[in-house]
Amino acid sequence: MNELEKCEQTFSAATLELLYDHTFREILQLGLKEVSLKQVALEYDIDPDTVTRTFADNKAFVRAILHWHYTKFSLQMRSIIDMHSNPYAALEAALYEFVELCMDRERAGIGMFRATLIDLCATDETLWQEFLNLHEVWVNLVREKLQQSSALLEEPEEIETLVCYFRVVFVGLYEMIKLKRPKEELFMVVNLALETLKSRMQ
Repeated sequence: MNELEKCEQTFSAATLELLYDHTFREILQLGLKEVSLKQVALEYDIDPDTVTRTFADNKAFVRAILHWHYTKFSLQMRSIIDMHSNPYAALEAALYEFVELCMDRERAGIGMFRATLIDLCATDETLWQEFLNLHEVWVNLVREKLQQSSALLEEPEEIETLVCYFRVVFVGLYEMIKLKRPKEELFMVVNLALETLKSRMQ
């Protein structure tokens, strides 16, 4: 059983969100080596012995949360993108859903700690490679949809450029949500991104 499976079997999604949120707040304040997962668990009514049995150390926690966070996101995006054969409709649905999901986290007071997670992974070669692999999973969802519909594009050789463009759009929207920009502004960006795609379709 890998760390992600152990993590998901041991804790509910709500408990994982709580651990993710409060542990990353502690990491930002104290640093990874100074954070005690057991102490975080005690403060938020999570069984500390279960936490220490599940995660051998703080690095194991970061790895498990990395996989859990990106796997959950990728599954949500895949289910949305796969509902549409047309790349415009697929990316329209994915971008709007992405904004709503992130804004729901903000409204619930759950931290947007993607950058912290990336920075922590960057300090360890193994974690960094795992992050890059997981990041490419959801980027490949966009690539696959464009490749499946390449006949609808004026210049199919532009697929990689469009993949790069939408990678930037997703990250940019995430950062705008962290800055608490209004939904109307976010949707303006989504619509502009979709116009860019539309201009390259037949």
